Amino acid sequence: MYGGVITAWSTAQDYAPLNRILDVGDPNPDRLQLQVNPGNLTGGTSAKGVWLWNKADFLNGFSSGTLSIAAGDSLSLDIFQLSGGTTSRFVVNQAGTYYVSNASSSNTTGTFSIADLSTQTWAALNTTDYSFGSFSSVTLDDVQGVGVFFNLAPSGNNQSLYGITDFQLNVVPEPSVALLCGICALALLRRRVA
Repeated sequence: MYGGVITAWSTAQDYAPLNRILDVGDPNPDRLQLQVNPGNLTGGTSAKGVWLWNKADFLNGFSSGTLSIAAGDSLSLDIFQLSGGTTSRFVVNQAGTYYVSNASSSNTTGTFSIADLSTQTWAALNTTDYSFGSFSSVTLDDVQGVGVFFNLAPSGNNQSLYGITDFQLNVVPEPSVALLCGICALALLRRRVA
């Protein structure tokens, strides 16, 4: 797991509003959680960033060679808790450039997914401030990592929580591979975050 988070708050404080990234003492360790608690801030705070799984850690033989994403390939994310104006998007590292998906979710729980990545548009992500521009079609023919982009924007002094329990990228093999292996699909990544 790789990534980064930036926070901002409008009122000077002697403490950072980012309480925790890994919920180490949690009784449910099969999740990754971020909590922004602005405490007595009245002007608002925010946190945004990326959690990423690099290709070197992919499963089922996809950690080497060239990985392309095509029609029928999918991404899914299980959200166990989301509050305080958080938005999720998927992230793909394509040959060293990071892209965020046009598809987004502000669901408080449940699964966020893109069933066919070939229909998705993407925007280049600035990894310094996590801003992005307009969306367009991108050929994903040298995927180096996949993950999730989040933008937490709690209002006033309300806390914001964001947590995930499962992240998957599923790749449909080329027809010749399916015939040789006798399978219809290979799971690229299924990792429980803990």
